[in-house]
Amino acid sequence: MLEKSKVEILERMPPLEDMVRLYEFGFVPNQKIRDSNKKRKRRLDQALALIGLLAATPVMIIAALAVKLDSKGPIFYKSRRVGEGGKVFSAYKLRTMYDGNRNSPNEAHDVSQCNFLDDVLVVQNPDDPRITRVGKILRRFSIDELPQFVNVLRGDISVVGIRPFGYEEAQRFVDYARHIGNQRYLGIFYCPGGMTSLAAIHGRGDLPKVQRIEYDLEYTRKFNTEDILRCDLQIIGRTLKFVINGKGAY
Repeated sequence: MLEKSKVEILERMPPLEDMVRLYEFGFVPNQKIRDSNKKRKRRLDQALALIGLLAATPVMIIAALAVKLDSKGPIFYKSRRVGEGGKVFSAYKLRTMYDGNRNSPNEAHDVSQCNFLDDVLVVQNPDDPRITRVGKILRRFSIDELPQFVNVLRGDISVVGIRPFGYEEAQRFVDYARHIGNQRYLGIFYCPGGMTSLAAIHGRGDLPKVQRIEYDLEYTRKFNTEDILRCDLQIIGRTLKFVINGKGAY
């Protein structure tokens, strides 16, 4: 039985066969290619996640100690995210904010009292006062996201995909898409979430949400082609460059 939160998301979304007609992606999705891509991506994800966890464990241990010594609160935190097909899961990260601040930097307001239209053009704030001293370093080099390799192993997300929405954000996004009459936006829910994404290599936190959505839609189109693994490897390579220079990481 689906949990209530997943049902609420799915009730807002049309079935995939209807979305193919509504969203006008510019191609006719080939289910055989999609199924093949999922299997190939899953094998690549498992290999990369195992390698990533082994390589990142010493870094995460040091980072965890730094988080604990820097401010009061838990070392890790988890947040509800919405993945492929409306699946709700818990994403794991190292805590980068003072305990009690759970919203992302571009959601400092009460997310229950606004809609996606209110912050669709908002970019992340590099000087967010809720982020701890250690948290700024962890975010700059994306160290806080290393625990998400566990999510990859569990099959919640892929190494490369689209940025998973927060649960409240997903609800507002679906309502926003319907409000502007652009239901093709919902096509991104039929693509796996990822630790990194096409949007991430084009600006990360410097991008307004509306631009990130367009990059997510572009990746959704690529997901229906036979070149998806080559695309993923290119994104991973460019992500490493972004991680090193820290551009757009807040």
